[in-house]
Amino acid sequence: MNYYDEELQRLQQEMMEKERADAKLADLYIQQNELEKKAADLKKIMEDEQEDVDRLNRKSLTAFLYRASGKMGEKLSKEEKEAFAAAVKYDAAAKELQAVEDDIAYYKKQASGLPDCKLQYE
Repeated sequence: MNYYDEELQRLQQEMMEKERADAKLADLYIQQNELEKKAADLKKIMEDEQEDVDRLNRKSLTAFLYRASGKMGEKLSKEEKEAFAAAVKYDAAAKELQAVEDDIAYYKKQASGLPDCKLQYE
């Protein structure tokens, strides 16, 4: 009879581990969705800022006007700083998203290792 008690305790422990993993996964999926949106928004901002820098570096009317007024260096420096700041924010969001995706993979693997413990317990 002792063997069955130990087996039931093991299965009960596995069920609790699976429930924890499933709960963590649910939370991580919510975080993933939020971070995907945030990263997409930051990527758009980064691309827009880089476009501003590129526009000033091309031979455009805007660049000509800034050169003519003598403020090209100041404006270009400002736009480059904004582009760099946007790139740093995007990179941080992308790394945070990757960390959440790594956690999802970990907990999915953990949960998949305990697929039928509830059925066995019952």
